[in-house]
Amino acid sequence: MSQCQQCGEPAQTTLCKTCAKHMRRQITSLAKTIPELRALADRKAHIGERGGGVRGGEPGLPVSVHWLTVYEEAARLMLRLAGCVDLKWMLLPVEGWRSAYRVVCRSWSRVVCSPSAGELADRLDRMLRRIDRLCIPSDGRVTVVQCPDCSTSLAVPQGMRDGWCPECGERLDLDMLVAGRLGEAGQAVMTCSPAEAADWLTDRAGLRTTRKQVSNWLTRGRLSKARRIGRGVWEFNQAELVDTRLAQEGESA
Repeated sequence: MSQCQQCGEPAQTTLCKTCAKHMRRQITSLAKTIPELRALADRKAHIGERGGGVRGGEPGLPVSVHWLTVYEEAARLMLRLAGCVDLKWMLLPVEGWRSAYRVVCRSWSRVVCSPSAGELADRLDRMLRRIDRLCIPSDGRVTVVQCPDCSTSLAVPQGMRDGWCPECGERLDLDMLVAGRLGEAGQAVMTCSPAEAADWLTDRAGLRTTRKQVSNWLTRGRLSKARRIGRGVWEFNQAELVDTRLAQEGESA
């Protein structure tokens, strides 16, 4: 019996039943989200409140290039999933994503048994959470915080979770700064899967990390403060995750 590429539990296929079920739910969520992204790209929908037009200004483009790019990335991911069934789906234009989704549903066993199922599950999770972050509207309020490295004052819009200090270039966890939890980082914990922990390190701490790296740390006992909550779910200490990743960088240097 092999190990699940996501959680490391014994599995008869590439993914265990729990991770496969979670992946299928996320594929369904992606299928529901892609049309919404297309509507945003075509300017038939918007995030937040509409602002007033500029009198005498030039008309904007008929499509949003930003949302069109996100739409195409999401649609191509669906085509890539269908590529587990037949490689020809990966060659289709993005408009073929609906047919690709139907193929994924009909031939789900071939998708979940694919050698790349674990990688695709990671990509799917990252894509959905990226879309979720992009769809959080700003309400116009700001909170002034200080960069912990250079003490530059920064006006952080409501809902903005991470960014870069314009003065020193340091990547900042704005969510933590705004909440006033910087001094409590050593006690901050989060309950998630190894893939989500890797995503947090990559997106929030600015340390590019893969799910496999986090899983290896758990296997080798390098995350002594991590506590297993359930199948594929752990309670991680954020400071320990950062320290372990930095230590690994030092070892490879």
